[in-house]
Amino acid sequence: RWRDAETGTALLRACADRRREAGSTRVLGPLDGSTWFSYRVVSDEAPAGVTHPPFASEPWKPTAVGRAFEEAGFAPVAHYLSSVVDALPDESEQAAADRARLADAGIHLRAFDPGHAQDELASLHGLLLRAFAGNPNYAPLAEERFQALYGPLVAQVDPALVLNAEHERQRVGV
Repeated sequence: RWRDAETGTALLRACADRRREAGSTRVLGPLDGSTWFSYRVVSDEAPAGVTHPPFASEPWKPTAVGRAFEEAGFAPVAHYLSSVVDALPDESEQAAADRARLADAGIHLRAFDPGHAQDELASLHGLLLRAFAGNPNYAPLAEERFQALYGPLVAQVDPALVLNAEHERQRVGV
């Protein structure tokens, strides 16, 4: 673990040099096994006084980490954005029409059920395997590992904020 960008830069350069010496033509980082785990560097500084990530499992690394990757010659291969919405709008006529259109297509919407967390996670796991299979750096994750990673987070889930979309008892969206 490094304490400053200079130490991190030296470590990253040394690692990249070792990979080149071993014949690698491309080094990608940070990547902890696959995109199911920590794989991003947050480039924005945390707002003053904020000491924890705004989302469960969100990477939360000091700004020095991002600087070290940049100074070691790494460049972003993708950009992501996470944001917080403080106030949800009231249900609009458009939302009501969208719900009716989904119902006509046989898609049922329901809230997350924390009382059946293992079943909910199993269904979500299947959806995510299908949804992300074509993404860069994706590798499938066994359901047991998925349950172990995300099961502890269920207690933090507000069921009113997680809407599941199902078609013929198969989850098709969340």
